[in-house]
Amino acid sequence: ELEKIKLSIYPKNKVTIQDIKSICNPTEDVFKIIDFYLQNKRDVALDELRKLNEKQHILITLATLVTNVKNLLSIKLLSETMTPTQISKEIGIHEYRIKLQLEKLENISVEKLVDLKNKLTEAEFEIKSGGLQELSLEKALI
Repeated sequence: ELEKIKLSIYPKNKVTIQDIKSICNPTEDVFKIIDFYLQNKRDVALDELRKLNEKQHILITLATLVTNVKNLLSIKLLSETMTPTQISKEIGIHEYRIKLQLEKLENISVEKLVDLKNKLTEAEFEIKSGGLQELSLEKALI
């Protein structure tokens, strides 16, 4: 991340708080997108996606979305037979984050997570096959 900041502020020599926010906050935005999607607030999720796509390349957004959805799916599936401590050790995410995610996932079905993962995989295939980038990812969130 430091290299990204250094490159993004060139030729300036000083980093501002705004510089850091512009580089480091996109991951938080991805979490918001997933949260809104899971709460069936798809219009808000799409708005957040469009804002994020203005800040970073769509494939970065897609990769982060896929990783986070895979983590959520793993947490949900493992929670059927494991404690948060065991899940934390199994997938390498801090136990506190596991507990927070489990609260969010309490009323979310495995099927909904699998469906989102499949839609994101399809969007990735379409984008990498020359499809319309924004449209492919937006379609996954509808």
